[in-house]
Amino acid sequence: MTRSDTRNQRSTGGMPIAGGQIRAIVLLVITGTMIAGMLASAGAARSAGAGTLATVVWQALGGGTVLALIALPSRPQVNRTLLTYGLLSGLTAIAIPNLMLFWLLAEISAGRVATALAATPVMTALIAWAWQRKPLGGLGWAGVAVGTGGVALLTGAGTEGAMPLYALLVLVLVALSLSFGNVYRTVKWPEGASVATLAAAMKLCVGIPLALVLLTTDPAAIVPGPGALPSAAAMVAFSVLAYLAFFALQRHGGPVVLSMVGGVIALVGGMADWFIAGIPPGIGFVPGLALLAVGIVLVSRRPNANA
Repeated sequence: MTRSDTRNQRSTGGMPIAGGQIRAIVLLVITGTMIAGMLASAGAARSAGAGTLATVVWQALGGGTVLALIALPSRPQVNRTLLTYGLLSGLTAIAIPNLMLFWLLAEISAGRVATALAATPVMTALIAWAWQRKPLGGLGWAGVAVGTGGVALLTGAGTEGAMPLYALLVLVLVALSLSFGNVYRTVKWPEGASVATLAAAMKLCVGIPLALVLLTTDPAAIVPGPGALPSAAAMVAFSVLAYLAFFALQRHGGPVVLSMVGGVIALVGGMADWFIAGIPPGIGFVPGLALLAVGIVLVSRRPNANA
C-alpha cells in the first residue's frame, strides 16, 4: 500500500479488505476490554468517595503523563496542529463523555453506563457521511444496523429494570460527543504523528486544564485518598493500555469500526456485573454478541472498504 493509499484510508475511515480485518478485530477487543476495566475502576473510585471531576483528572492527567513518556523516544513535534487535535479530541472523547459517565456511575452500574455507546455506530456513520460524502454502501449500512442492534441487545440485556429518563438523555449526549470525535480524529489525523503521541496529546490537553479547575475548587481532591488510591492506579493503567489500542484501532479500522467498541465494553461490563455484582445478563446477551460480531464483519468487508 502506498503512502497516499494509507492517507486516503485514514481520511475516509475504512480499512483494506485484505490484511486489516483480523488486526482491527483484535484491537477492537483489546480497546473495549481495557475501557471496560477503566470504567469499572472509575466506579470503584467513586464508591470509595472520589468526586466526578477528580476521577476524570486522575484518568486524563495520570494516563496522559505515562503516554507522554512512552511517546518521548519518537521525538514528537509539539505544534498548534497537535495541540488543537489534542484539545478537540480530548473534549469529545474524554472531558464531555467521562464527566457525564463518571457522574452516572454513582447512580447506575458500569454495565448499564455502557449503554451510552449503543447508538454510536449509526451516529458515527451518519456524521462520517455528512462530513466526507463517502457512502458506506449497502453492505456497510447493513453492518452498522446489525452491529447497532447487537450493541443495543447487549446493553439492554441486564435485569436491573428500566433506566431513568435523565440517564438516557445523558447517554444520548455522550454517544453524540463520542461519534463526532470518532470522525474528527480520523479526518484530522496529524501526518506522521505516532499513536502514543496523539493519545498523550488528547489526554493532557484536557487533563491539565481540568486539574487547574480542581486545584481551584477542591485542591485536596487532586491526590487520591487511601481508599480510592488502588482504584485510581488501576484506572490509569487501564487508561494507558486502552488509548494506545484505541488510536491504533482508529488508524487501522476507521471511525465506524471504532464506534462498535461499545459492544465489547457492554459485553465485558455485563460479565463483570454478573460475576462481581451478581447482576445476571438477560435473554438478549448471547444474540446481541452474535449480531455485533456479524456487524463488524460486514462493515470491514464492504466492497468500498476505504470509503
